[in-house]
Amino acid sequence: TLRDVFRRKGLEEAANDMRRRVQVAMALDLIAAPYAKVLGNHFNPEDFLSASEQLMANSNFVLVLHAGAIWWYHCFLRDHLVARHITRISARSQPDETVVIHLETGPWSRRLLLSPAKAPDAGSGVSLRQMLATGVFQVDREIATVLDDEAFQELCQRDLYPISEELSTDDAAKAAAHIGLHEPAPLVVEDSEGTLKRLEALPPWLKSPLQWHGRWFCRYFGNLSLAMGITSVLVWLPPDFFPSFSFGAS
Repeated sequence: TLRDVFRRKGLEEAANDMRRRVQVAMALDLIAAPYAKVLGNHFNPEDFLSASEQLMANSNFVLVLHAGAIWWYHCFLRDHLVARHITRISARSQPDETVVIHLETGPWSRRLLLSPAKAPDAGSGVSLRQMLATGVFQVDREIATVLDDEAFQELCQRDLYPISEELSTDDAAKAAAHIGLHEPAPLVVEDSEGTLKRLEALPPWLKSPLQWHGRWFCRYFGNLSLAMGITSVLVWLPPDFFPSFSFGAS
C-alpha cells in the first residue's frame, strides 16, 4: 500500500484567474481600443479608399495579433505550470531498494518505479531529485502538508531514477482547468547535453526562480496582460479626454 508523503492545493484557481484577466485584456484590445480611436477621430468611415492604409496606420491589425499572442501564451503557460505543479506524492519502498511512487500534477497522475541505478538503456538518465531541483517539477513545503518528512527528504535529496512510468489523465479535471491537447513529457529520459546539470550548478540566487510557485507566474502574466490592454486604450484616447491641470501663477 502506498503511503501519502506530500499534499497541497492545485493551481487551477490561479490559472482560471489568469484566464479571466487575459480575456479582459483581449476585450480592451479588440473592443475598447477601436472605440477609443473613433473618439479620437483617428478613423474616417467616409474615406473607403484609404481604409486599408488606416487599418495598418492605426494598428488594428497589430492589436488583433497582440490579443491572439497573449491568449496563446496564456494557454502555453497554464498547461506547463499545471503540469509541473505537484499536488500529491504517495510512496512505497520495496525490498530491492526501488521505490514506487504515485505523483499527481493537476489532471495527470503518474505511477513511477524509481531505482538508485539508472535503467540499462537510459544513458545519462535524470533523477527525480534533479527534476525537483531544476524546476521540472515544483514543490513548496511551506504551503503544503508534508505527511512523511523522511520519505519526502529522500525523494528530494537522493538520486532515484525513473525506470518505468504509467501516465493516466482525469479528463473531467482537465476540462475543468480548460487544458486542451497538452500532454506532459515522459520522465524516463536522458540528459545527454547536460542541461539539467548546468542548471543545478547555477548559484542559488539564479536557480531560485526555477522553483517559484506557479501562482506567481499566473498572477504576473494576468496583470501584465491587463496593463497592456489598458495601455492600448489610453494611447488612442483623444488628448482632451483627460482633464488638464495648470500649475502656473494665477
